[in-house]
Amino acid sequence: MRMLLVALPILLICQSAAAPALQSPAEPSARVGPPDSTAAPASPPLEGVPPDLLEQVRRVLGAPAGSAATSTTPSLPAESPPPLRLSPGASQPITPALGGARPTAVAGAVEEAAQDRVAVGTAGRLDVRFFNTELFLALEALGEQTGRNIVLQPGATGTVSLTLRDVTFEQALDAVLRANDLESTIRDGVVFVRPARKADAEPSLDMRMFRLSYVPAPDVEEFIKPLISTHGRMARTPAPKAGIGSSKDDAGGMSPAMGDVLIVVDQPDRLAIIEQAIAEIDAPPQQVLVEATIMRATLNEQNALGIEFNTLAGVDFQMLAGNSPGVGSLSLGPVPQPQLQNTSVAARTEFNSAIPAGGFTFGVVKDQVASFIRALEQITDVTILANPKVLTLNKQRGEIIVGRRDGYLTTTVTETAAVQTVEFLETGTRLIFRPFVTRDGFVRMEIHPEDSNGGLTAANLPFQETTEATTNIVIRNGHTILIGGLFRERSTVGKSQIPGLGSIPILGVLLGNNQNSTVREEVIILLTVHVLEPGAADADAEALYEDAERMRVAQRSGLSGLGRDHLAEAHYQAAVGQVRAGSIGAAIFNLRLSTGLRPRHADAVRLLERLTRDRTWQADGSLIRGHLRHRVRGEPRPADRGAFGRPLPIAPPEQQPKTRDGECAERASRTVDAEAARDEEGSDE
Repeated sequence: MRMLLVALPILLICQSAAAPALQSPAEPSARVGPPDSTAAPASPPLEGVPPDLLEQVRRVLGAPAGSAATSTTPSLPAESPPPLRLSPGASQPITPALGGARPTAVAGAVEEAAQDRVAVGTAGRLDVRFFNTELFLALEALGEQTGRNIVLQPGATGTVSLTLRDVTFEQALDAVLRANDLESTIRDGVVFVRPARKADAEPSLDMRMFRLSYVPAPDVEEFIKPLISTHGRMARTPAPKAGIGSSKDDAGGMSPAMGDVLIVVDQPDRLAIIEQAIAEIDAPPQQVLVEATIMRATLNEQNALGIEFNTLAGVDFQMLAGNSPGVGSLSLGPVPQPQLQNTSVAARTEFNSAIPAGGFTFGVVKDQVASFIRALEQITDVTILANPKVLTLNKQRGEIIVGRRDGYLTTTVTETAAVQTVEFLETGTRLIFRPFVTRDGFVRMEIHPEDSNGGLTAANLPFQETTEATTNIVIRNGHTILIGGLFRERSTVGKSQIPGLGSIPILGVLLGNNQNSTVREEVIILLTVHVLEPGAADADAEALYEDAERMRVAQRSGLSGLGRDHLAEAHYQAAVGQVRAGSIGAAIFNLRLSTGLRPRHADAVRLLERLTRDRTWQADGSLIRGHLRHRVRGEPRPADRGAFGRPLPIAPPEQQPKTRDGECAERASRTVDAEAARDEEGSDE
């Protein structure tokens, strides 16, 4: 209808412009009055156009109603031109076969406007123009220009008239389909066009099963829920149980042992989006190797100087039973009773008793005078270096502890009873962290390094000295950062002296003692982070495994050469060398010596079986050991086939010689089998 409204004015203009060219010069320009039977028609008829529509067009152009029959019209020659026809489905430009410059220009404009065109501009954007074009032809033009595969499903028909500029393929396709009440779905790169479903129509649903490798199904379900349509639904495997605690009661039960599975039922276009999302989500997680270096240095310096002076009057050291071990100190006994009637005087200072044992001691003892000097300087320098390493997944908690646990009792007293429990004090080196890997090469870390020592007192109470830090940091991959440090110095000055006299310069040193101590502590905590891709550390791990084996061999090489294990290994290695040299007999001899010294040497036993083509065997002597294999799994009994290298009691029938004795043996074997079968049937009944 819209196309007709556009085309009819053009036809009317063309018709009116062509009428003067058809008029004869000798005839009058107009004649008023009713037309007679000989008069030519006023204008060529427009076939295929409803009269009411034609009347509306004339009214828009300013012609009076009914002017088609009563308007002033020129006289036409006897032979009128053919009528103009407007076909509803025609896409060709309308060009009346009339002369004149004005109709030709108008017809060219109409022809240009009616051409279909799909042009590709910069960045793949399109300029599209369709005029009354069949849907198939329009989609074919879009597909050819953009390289897309488009399939029309049954019922996808219509025509298109539109003009679009600077649009994407998706926008152009959506405009074409919306004009005809159609919709599209994309599957495997092909665009399928179909009639749009009504709101109350039940869509077609497909089912897709996704096997997950790295992300648990409950986590993926939370991501997929916003992508599910109102008609879709999901099912998943249950969440696994957390933790690896030891338990004899909870060993898994009926928990599924397969990998996580997510089943989604939804429309095909939604399933394609969900599949793409799951492929992005279920990716191998990154691993983070964290190396912490904790250095703790303690310097303890002590200086002590003390002087002891003893002098007597009226008595001497001998009268008082004095004792001086090594002239390093002096101890006196009681004053004799007879001497108590006389005057006795003693002057003494004891300032070196507080000096720790050791160091320098100088003493003088003579009759009634004794003096001792003691000096000591102690320096203790302790350096502790801890370097724990642990590997964990992104966003997962990692923990490592290398130390000891000291147990102690705690008592809880209630009104009715006292309950004792055992708790543990953990000391040593400990590292707890959780990494968060970013896309720009950085790692955010929640980390708690700790280095401690302690124990239990005589009263069974715990004590602990610790160096620890708890922080949240951001560090670049492969770099080292200082996350904590401490420097502490404690100085103590102690002095004992005779009041007043000890403050005299120079002389005061002889009348007292001095104790000075300085304690310096320095703590440094470094952190190095490495983000490892899956399999990146395999070569390093293999090298460490080989180094561990070298250490084990080196440790065993230091054992006594007369030990059974050492001798067995020496014979085995000698046998291996002899096999390479081709001395099979000597190799068998050494292997027998090796297995004799160490019967459980599996490598020696296997090599001996290969060389001798024989295997040491013993019968089961049991009714139940082979029950699973022979009854449930349906494997032959040991009497029919040797197990563990045992020889067959009776050769198989195909290998027995066809002699009379062989026939008798075969007949006897069948008889034994028949009797055994009857016994089994009777036991079943």
